[in-house]
Formats: sequence, structure tokens, C-alpha cells
Amino acid sequence: MSRLIVDDLHFAHGGQPILSGVAFEHEPGRVLTLLGPSGSGKTTLLWLLAGLLRPNRGRIDFGADARADSTGFVFQDGGLWEHLTARAHLDVVLRGRNLSRHQRDDRMARVLADTGLTNLAKRRPGELSGGERQRLALARALVIEPAWLLLDEPTSQLDGPSRDELVDLLEQRLRDHPAGVILATHQVDLALRLSDRIGVLEDGRIVQIGTPVEVYECPATLSVARLLGPAFELRVDGATRVVRPRQVRFEEDPQGLFTVRASRFAGDHWELEVADGEAVAWVACDAPTPVGTRGRMIVAALPPAQ
Repeated sequence: MSRLIVDDLHFAHGGQPILSGVAFEHEPGRVLTLLGPSGSGKTTLLWLLAGLLRPNRGRIDFGADARADSTGFVFQDGGLWEHLTARAHLDVVLRGRNLSRHQRDDRMARVLADTGLTNLAKRRPGELSGGERQRLALARALVIEPAWLLLDEPTSQLDGPSRDELVDLLEQRLRDHPAGVILATHQVDLALRLSDRIGVLEDGRIVQIGTPVEVYECPATLSVARLLGPAFELRVDGATRVVRPRQVRFEEDPQGLFTVRASRFAGDHWELEVADGEAVAWVACDAPTPVGTRGRMIVAALPPAQ
């Protein structure tokens, strides 16, 4: 199957630009996560890829062998049909495909089992929990055996055990399914856990794309770094670098430029808030340090600057 190519994609609504110059490529059988804050353009980009919106400019190419009905979509709110049972949801999307009744029944039974919905097949959405509704939305997308699977914030409306169960299910199903997957989320743990690559969106542009390790350890900007966790800027070897708390340590030194402003327990380590004038940073350490202690920052080995 051909790779997806997105080139110079632009989209505006009401005269306001939402996406500007978006470009990337994605391979079948891999998971690309679009990570960004609310309003960064993640959902709009998914809708463009699904053909639900048309770009003002640019190209979306799924390859010459792609079919118009080969994309599955899981909407943020599920997008379920309240009058249909769970099994009927799957039956509806399979109609018109070149499958016998027996083949449809077998496929529906398999997907219902894979998503833990076998015993809920006769229930309507109003009779399902939030987690069960999202599992049904996923089952409806998977039952067509899509070449491409688009997931829009699939866990954003869940918390606690329901969220954990759905994340476990997503991890298993995405590993077993050969589809190319594009996941939109603002949840960092989901992006780091499920992705082969992460594309970070800011104000309608992809500002960095790479493996989870690359984006986390070598962020292109401070804002990208902070999207994935605590980070700050520090002068290292004459250059300003983006670093994370565990990449530096605080060493007591009465002549040091930094002063401890706060010290708090964080479970498996302590966090120190240290300041050098207006610059403030959080540093991980093994023991508490009294407020007011002066010292200097020691930088551990950092990945090469990009």
C-alpha cells in the first residue's frame, strides 16, 4: 500500500487561517500522533484527511491504490447513532461492500469480541458507559478493515479506569491492525505510548516531527518542550539550550548564581525551584535542599543540538 503524502496544505474558515503549509509523509502500518493544544488545528487536519473538508490549497495523496471507502474515523464525541444497537452500527457500515451475509456476521462477531462488546451487542449508545461508547466508535471504524485509521481525541472525555482500559485496547488493536494510523490528541502520555512518530502542531503549523524520543529529548523550541513536560532554557557551552529537570543537577556553592526558592517532594525524587534573577527552573534531586541555599547548575550529557 502506498504512503500518505500531505504537501503545502492550507485551510481557512471565515477568513481566519486554521492550517498553513502543513506537509508530512506517513507510512502504512505506523502510528503518527498529531500533538498540540486546543485550537492548534489537529481536528481540522483529520477532517481534511477524511475528506470531510476541502483544503483551500495543497495536496493530500493516499496513493493510486487507495479506495474512497478505505478510511475509518473515530470522532471525539463518538458520533454514534442513538437509535441503533452496537451490532447494527457495524452492520450499517458493512452494507454495500462485497461481503456475503456469513462474512459480515463473522467480521462483526470478531470485532465485537476484539473491542469487548460481545455481551453489549444489543444495547444502544444510551445504554452504554462512556468507555463502552468509545469502544463502539472504534469497533465501527475497524470493522471495515480500513487502510487508514483516523482517531480524534479518543480518550479526552474519559478518566480513571475507563480511560486506562481504552488506552490498553488502543495499544493492542493498533499493534495488531495493519492500518496506517493518525491520532490527534493533546494528551502527552498517549502520544508517547502509542506513537511511532509525533508531529507537533502550533497555530496551524507542524513545527516538529520525529520519534517520541527525538521530540522529547531534542525539542525544536521551548514551547514544544513544555508541551511534552517540564523544561526551561539554560546557557550550555556558550549556547542557550532547552533542558529538562533530570538533565541538570543543583550543586551547593556559596558563590553560585542560583538560589533555591522552593523544595517539594515528588514521590521518587525531590524538585527544587531555583532562580538566577528572572530565570526560574525546576531541578530533580535525591534529597531536599533548604530554601535560600546558593549553588550552581551542573548539566548532564545532552543530545546534540538540532
